[in-house]
Amino acid sequence: MLIDDDVEVREKIATFLEYRGYEVLQARNLFEAFSVLEKTSADLVVIRTVSSEFEEAEMVKKIKQKGPLVMMMLSKSPNNEILEKAAQAGVDDFLVGPIDLRFLEIRIERALEVRYFFDCKRIFFEGLMEKISANERTINELLGEISRLSFEAMEILSHISELKDYETHEHTTRVGIISARIAESMDLDPVFVTQIRLAAPLHDIGKILIPNQILTKPGKLTEEEWELVKKHPEIGWEILSKSSSDVLKLAASIALTHHERWNGSGYPRGLVGKEIPIEGRIVAVADSFDAMVSKRPYKGMKSLQEAFLEIRRFSGELYDPEVVKAFSMVSENILKLYEEAKENDERGNRKNCFRDKENV
Repeated sequence: MLIDDDVEVREKIATFLEYRGYEVLQARNLFEAFSVLEKTSADLVVIRTVSSEFEEAEMVKKIKQKGPLVMMMLSKSPNNEILEKAAQAGVDDFLVGPIDLRFLEIRIERALEVRYFFDCKRIFFEGLMEKISANERTINELLGEISRLSFEAMEILSHISELKDYETHEHTTRVGIISARIAESMDLDPVFVTQIRLAAPLHDIGKILIPNQILTKPGKLTEEEWELVKKHPEIGWEILSKSSSDVLKLAASIALTHHERWNGSGYPRGLVGKEIPIEGRIVAVADSFDAMVSKRPYKGMKSLQEAFLEIRRFSGELYDPEVVKAFSMVSENILKLYEEAKENDERGNRKNCFRDKENV
């Protein structure tokens, strides 16, 4: 369902999506869309028309009650007040900035995967209640199914954040695995090791509200653009912190603190030393290391050895010395993972050691 009061733009988007194989319903506003959805159904609702005060919040909630569907908002500018109201009303995803039809299609594909997840979740719990009443399975088996479902939900959230930058598609997964290796090397609780493996890939989820043309800008950012990018830790915190899940609470802390630095030079709060929670200190090292060895539109890439040396050079200045020590202890293991991944890429082998479940 495509909602836009600009007929020309709406027709342009609808024509493109129909050409790509989608069935597209159209409406001028949320009220008209609700009327259409009384007679038919949609998997995804894309909104491109809202008032400056977003007075349609109640109508968004009514449309969400129509069934397992995902709502996406297209916004010309990052008006945080409108985006926050829309999120509270039930909008699931946002695309900020000028419309790029190809990128819109990619986000729609991912949004439909999320819709499929919620549909599967509904079917799962309906079946789960039947299984409990019929006493067909043990409690441990049912808890295992819930655990697998939760892991898939985490993977979907991670993929959503990855889509903001084509060059960092594998970055979030690598940060999760490296963070877990560091935590394990520090002899932290095994439960925490597993949780940080799942939570760390969400460190940059706040970037979904940062315009893509800023994130992928090849040149130096303006002061205004840089200040906007620096908001993503707090945005990530807002997205994740209200969850009752221990993993998502940890992910919220990571999102907020992974750009803090040991000497207080980081952001957003300028925390110093152990004011930064251990999960933030660990992911700061994992994220910085992988960013150094990854190609980005705005910078070159370092060799693995150069990146290892730089992390050690800034130990006690930017990074927690204890975390850097643990990172150094597993450096050979991490180096092996990157080399295996590179070999697989060169061979065209789809198997990637960073995606191998044995490394979770």
